[in-house]
Amino acid sequence: MSFYAHTEGRRAGILRAIECGLRAATFNIVYPPSLDEVEATRGQFDMTVNPQSFRLPFRESTRPPRSRDFLATYGQVAIEDLVEHDEFGVPRELTPAGESLCRDFCRLQVDFGATEIIAPYFLSTGLDDPSFEVSLLCAQFLDSYVDNQDVFAGVMMNEAALLSADTFDRLADRLTSPDVPQLFYLDIDLNVTRGRPLRDRQTLRSLKRLFDAMDDADKYTLLARCNIEGLLLRAATGLSAFSSSYFQSERVALHNQLHVDFEPAGGYRAPTPFLLSPGLLTDIPRDVVRNMTERSRKRLLTCGCESCDEVINADFASGTGALCAAHFYACLTRLDREIDARRTRDGRIDLILGWIEDAEGRSENVAARAGTFTHLAAWRQWLESI
Repeated sequence: MSFYAHTEGRRAGILRAIECGLRAATFNIVYPPSLDEVEATRGQFDMTVNPQSFRLPFRESTRPPRSRDFLATYGQVAIEDLVEHDEFGVPRELTPAGESLCRDFCRLQVDFGATEIIAPYFLSTGLDDPSFEVSLLCAQFLDSYVDNQDVFAGVMMNEAALLSADTFDRLADRLTSPDVPQLFYLDIDLNVTRGRPLRDRQTLRSLKRLFDAMDDADKYTLLARCNIEGLLLRAATGLSAFSSSYFQSERVALHNQLHVDFEPAGGYRAPTPFLLSPGLLTDIPRDVVRNMTERSRKRLLTCGCESCDEVINADFASGTGALCAAHFYACLTRLDREIDARRTRDGRIDLILGWIEDAEGRSENVAARAGTFTHLAAWRQWLESI
């Protein structure tokens, strides 16, 4: 599958979304899937369980209590203890401790029902950070350890690596090398340039160059925790798959928060009061939706998935978070399948351009309090420049 519902700690709507067509999800090893969710995903469903290993070098990210106990059993892990270096100081192979950690995380993912394995990975400041190579070594080890399951190598870094010409070229060369894994789980903080959905054309250009290079090298690439721009990148680049979450707090990358408490002060925020509008290719506030006519809801909120009829008739009072999440996941699944149905890159780009043109027309008649839609023009201009 090429769209994964990214659940993190709040799984509201997953069972509903599965009933409405969702066929892949990424859970969190600290908040693993329930027995009902595991049962619902049996069969033609791809499940990954993010190992959250990137928290281990940060003491405040691994402390107890509750479900953090699993990470807390390791204590604070030093990257240097997981790997042996060569004479030049380059990480070359895992230590027994590193291999043991990989096996532990792998077994947990399998026990939770994962059909695909994400190898332990760690936040790196750049390619010269040992954490980058350690993440690749973990994937290489598990690739030889695991039978009959795909293993993803995780890469976690900030957007700055994409925007620096020197760093970008080295990153692309490394990820397309024949001696690195074939499957990549890219956990990149795309929030450096603010704006959701992603609309910065320099970032889009860099992502296209990277994903096209990886596709040419026969690498499978899953971009984690992005927004609806995942559809744009799937259509216009060599990106293989993406994951996205309905919950706004989970769309904010964790990269710069790992040195502080595992959980934000005051706990996680309530579900974001937005609803995905396939007709506008963005989210709009639920209070705006509540005041829409049935005709407007059909025009802006429906994509043809099985969640749409319920959304049209909902009153969006309290307790509709699960419905909104299910709608988000089901709609993205449906739209992603439409992209897959176009067999050529040109055909997929034409499809997205058609969606953008329709959305721009609809946005002219939408109240300003529904939000801004500047991403539409930015996407169209970027696609037309390709």
